[in-house]
Amino acid sequence: ISSSGGGTAVTGSGTVSSATQQVTGIDVSGLIDGTLTVSVTLTDAGGNEGSPATDTVEKDTVVPSGYTIVIDQSRIDPLNVDALSFTFAGAEVGSTYNYSISSSSGGTPVTGSGTVALATQQITAIDVSSLPDGILTVSVILTDAAGNAGSAAVHTVEKDAVAPMGYTIAIDQAYINNSNKASMSFTFAEAEIGTTYSYSISSSGGGTAVTGSGTVSSATQQVTGINVSGLTDGTLTVSVTLTDAGGNEGLPATGTVAKDTVVPSGYTIAIEQSGIDASNVASLSFTFTGAETGSTYSYSISSSVGGTPVTGSGTVASASHKVTGIDVSGLPDGTLTVRVILTDAAGNAGAEAEKTVPKSTAPSPTGGDSNRGGSGSGTQPSSIQGQVFIDGKAQTAAIVSSKLSGGRRTTTVALDDKKIQENIGKGKDKSTLLIPASSGSPDEVTGSLNAQTIKVMQLKDSTIQIDTGSVIYTLPASKIDMEAIGAWAGKDTGLQDVKVNISVIKSISDVAKIAENTAADGGCSIVVAPVEFSITCTVGDRSTVVNRFNGYVDRMVAIPEGIDPSKITTGVILNRDGSFSHVPTVVIKQGGKDYAKMNSLTNSTYLVIWNPVTFADVESHIFKDEVNDAASRLIIDGLNDSSFGPDIKITRGEFVETIIRALGLLRTDKTTDKFKDVKPGSKYMASAAAAFEYGIVGGYGDGTFRPERLITREEAMNLIVRAMKVMGMDTEISEQSARSAVEKYADGAEVNKIAVKAAAICVRNGVFNGSSKGNLSPAENISRGQTAAVILRLLKKKELI
Repeated sequence: ISSSGGGTAVTGSGTVSSATQQVTGIDVSGLIDGTLTVSVTLTDAGGNEGSPATDTVEKDTVVPSGYTIVIDQSRIDPLNVDALSFTFAGAEVGSTYNYSISSSSGGTPVTGSGTVALATQQITAIDVSSLPDGILTVSVILTDAAGNAGSAAVHTVEKDAVAPMGYTIAIDQAYINNSNKASMSFTFAEAEIGTTYSYSISSSGGGTAVTGSGTVSSATQQVTGINVSGLTDGTLTVSVTLTDAGGNEGLPATGTVAKDTVVPSGYTIAIEQSGIDASNVASLSFTFTGAETGSTYSYSISSSVGGTPVTGSGTVASASHKVTGIDVSGLPDGTLTVRVILTDAAGNAGAEAEKTVPKSTAPSPTGGDSNRGGSGSGTQPSSIQGQVFIDGKAQTAAIVSSKLSGGRRTTTVALDDKKIQENIGKGKDKSTLLIPASSGSPDEVTGSLNAQTIKVMQLKDSTIQIDTGSVIYTLPASKIDMEAIGAWAGKDTGLQDVKVNISVIKSISDVAKIAENTAADGGCSIVVAPVEFSITCTVGDRSTVVNRFNGYVDRMVAIPEGIDPSKITTGVILNRDGSFSHVPTVVIKQGGKDYAKMNSLTNSTYLVIWNPVTFADVESHIFKDEVNDAASRLIIDGLNDSSFGPDIKITRGEFVETIIRALGLLRTDKTTDKFKDVKPGSKYMASAAAAFEYGIVGGYGDGTFRPERLITREEAMNLIVRAMKVMGMDTEISEQSARSAVEKYADGAEVNKIAVKAAAICVRNGVFNGSSKGNLSPAENISRGQTAAVILRLLKKKELI
């Protein structure tokens, strides 16, 4: 074997053992690359040598080398993700290229091959959309015609084809008014650090949009100092997009806020009394003219002689709103000045309206009795011995006082604490103390006793019940936090010295008017007018209000005759801002009367409404009845008047608010500073505050609530079980029982360890039932329709609705 390139010929010999014998293992590494010629002769046993048989082959042992590649794109983004290209330098023409493109984030590499036609050939249109974002590594090997493979030429490029997502904004101001119009701000949640934000703020009232941009330095960055004074009053819409370094622009995150910089004006007041004397010193009143409906009034009444001003506030229900029942007996006689300021919903304060009236309460020279003769506005209280009932047995153990004033009758039943304690203490457990107070159809009823009596009743697991004829207030003594009352009174004050007044009050006309306006705005009807329930503790000149119980307390209000009980939707609380909040309510019949039985963990002002709600898009949905019922009860809102979106996934904030509404805990004035992403004015502020207060949510480790994040079914189960604890339901279960319960489902093993008990408890109570395929689907996001069904099952399990 010789080479055209030179070198010592390679020789060898052997014996032919077959006609097609193969001769192997010949080492030609000593021959120089070139055309190798193999010449073979056969010699037989007689020494006869045949003619040479020859063949040739190319020898090429030099691998391709010295080539490089450069990726032509500086970054891979959505615009070029299907067109990556690279260019050779020093490639061996005629060789074969093989490339492999991988991502630092994983995925299946993208590969390809071809023939090099130019030393600077460009390889184009490579689609890397299947690779996850990360650092892409392009590795290319050239193999020459002889099969010699060169070393890999490598180049990298960053791929970022996913736009920022999951971020939201919350406008930090509840309203934009004169005081903050030059310093509006908003706060991000889950913003991508390093991206560029761009905002545009427009007004429904017109004006040139306000724009701005900057760089995101934290996920919860606050953008401050935005001047929107140039925008016309109206609804401001803030639209913010994030753009990452790859030029990927996310979807707009939006928020709205009302801008109102017009201060209330043109209003005046008139004091109803021409003078303040002993007969009306506790009932000064004034009337507005031209007041802005819905604004808040704040008054201050001072005397020319000094003393501490009398102050108060409320909501204006009409342009001629009347403020009544102001007690100015604490002010010394002199000229009283009433000063009133109106502040609209946006926080704009109007000018002060002012009026004066003389006050003189000194006895007349004749020493006459102001209640004798004439047509005075009230009657002196009359007091008689009265009866209460312990488990149906009459006890003469109370003094009943009744007074008519301003057209309203007030009845006070002052219990003989010593007798009650003796009778309850020596009686059976779980007895009921009934305080009847229906005589004269009173507007206000108060049962008065001391805290020691309540403590004795607690020890006997007894219940206080006030019956006004139209309202039955049932209060288990165990539901009152006596430890908190004792701590408030102080260690030097005995419980027998703490006076406790339990009151049931038909609301005055101003409050009823506010409720009527809210009902009219919401398209519902009031079936039972507002009734206030309160408990006040007094020691000397100190007092405190008991507004929270250790469990549900029921109050039953009679449904007026002639009203169809099926036309009762729910009881509601009248919030301080005039809005309604759901209270768990069921209609029952007792003693031949129909009652709306409302169960609440608090005290407040309650009324009963008829509020049928239906949505067109749930007409054929599996959860049609649950959705319409929950919306009618004000537990959950629709997307608009006709659409609910039952299959839309619900957010964490919406789910928590639905729980809080369902349990009757939503108070629109509640606030909290526990969550840095729930700012004042946020739509979830009140529900987040209540959920934190009652231990339903605790937030994340970074101090956030993350209201816009979708919630999985197993996360929802955890929250539902916490709600069950607040409701007084049984939430005890062993690890073994819990695991056995969830493993009955096909995907039970997928339930997160920390959610196993919650899932089992929810299943045990029939709150979550699983799918028709036998799955719990723990990691699946829960929908709005499913939420309505789950919440109603929870309330029905506790027999609250």
